[in-house]
Amino acid sequence: MEYRSVESLLPLSEAAPCHDYDPASGTAYTVWQLLDAGLFYLVIPERYVPRTDIFLRIDETTKSFGFNHAWEITTTLLRPCLNPVDLESPRQTVRLECVSPESPIQISRRVIQATGIQHPGCVGIEAMQSGDLISLELRRVPATSLEDPLGVRVFHLQVGIQLSDIRVSTCPGRLGYIIDSVRDLFNEASQSFISDEFILRSVNRCVRELAQANYWCKETLIAASVGVERIDLGSVIPDLQNIHQVCFQQPEQIMERVPNFREFTSLRSPRLGLNRPQYYTVQGNMLYVYPPPSSDADPGFIVFHSYLPPEIQCVGELSQPPVPPAYDAMLGRYVLKEAFLRDRSSPDANIMFQHYSNMYEQDKQRLLGQATPSSLSLRPTR
Repeated sequence: MEYRSVESLLPLSEAAPCHDYDPASGTAYTVWQLLDAGLFYLVIPERYVPRTDIFLRIDETTKSFGFNHAWEITTTLLRPCLNPVDLESPRQTVRLECVSPESPIQISRRVIQATGIQHPGCVGIEAMQSGDLISLELRRVPATSLEDPLGVRVFHLQVGIQLSDIRVSTCPGRLGYIIDSVRDLFNEASQSFISDEFILRSVNRCVRELAQANYWCKETLIAASVGVERIDLGSVIPDLQNIHQVCFQQPEQIMERVPNFREFTSLRSPRLGLNRPQYYTVQGNMLYVYPPPSSDADPGFIVFHSYLPPEIQCVGELSQPPVPPAYDAMLGRYVLKEAFLRDRSSPDANIMFQHYSNMYEQDKQRLLGQATPSSLSLRPTR
């Protein structure tokens, strides 16, 4: 069973859950009052295992103790060839009644089987197939007794579906799973529109964008040469992005950065009486220092800088993206926004491009440590 976060919520005509977050931890959640409802869609992937069911997983908590609340989910199979009228489409409704946990800080996991009431893998009596569009409407409904008067806080909402273990992509490692995930979400396994090469190029564009935002940083030691004040950075730091600080001999001996070359040249005066490098400036790929080192015994310069990781490829260790595994979805969202930009002539492509662009930017800012808490949302249809 593979569970995926529901990423965008479509409000119904009735009340909808509101968004909030914990100010201490920054964790986002939605608050569901009685009769609140939300709608989201799921396209059955091509790797779907027939006659298996869809499940909804809710991680929730409430400040009440000893009270009850109930969830109801209505699942509808929207296959155009079945019936032209939405109200006649196969559907089923499932209800789950829950008891509040003993502690307000305890998170309870609720699992609701959204399909298969009459037959496994079916909505009503109609079997699901890859490519089907499934509508899922989640609603908080009255409990049979002792209704919880407070809102239920939902921290995670995920949909689970059984997928075949057969890999579509031939790429190994995490890159292969990213490619398969993109194809599932774009609902295309045949490479007729987006190829593995397109996905790989998009992932590497995303990595370059993160490098330009100075995500990856390290220090490099450059040997000192007597009388040499110009250093070719392209030869000593080929993966350089931006220089943040330069130290001479020891990290605590921080050199002062001069903003431009004109001001740097004005410092070249023996009257300053300097006996070790104290100033530097960067022009293109050249690092200029003044005064130049006076002894080969000097250990050299310690350069603190951001860098561009090696290009991701479909081979060995190079198939592992240089971000935490939890952010593999961010790379997938970057690819999806690029794919929908390329597919902009299709209906709703511009909407989906904006949708995945916003999600990618939120993930990127979280990765860079600049995020503000974002609200829980559910994925709309393509």
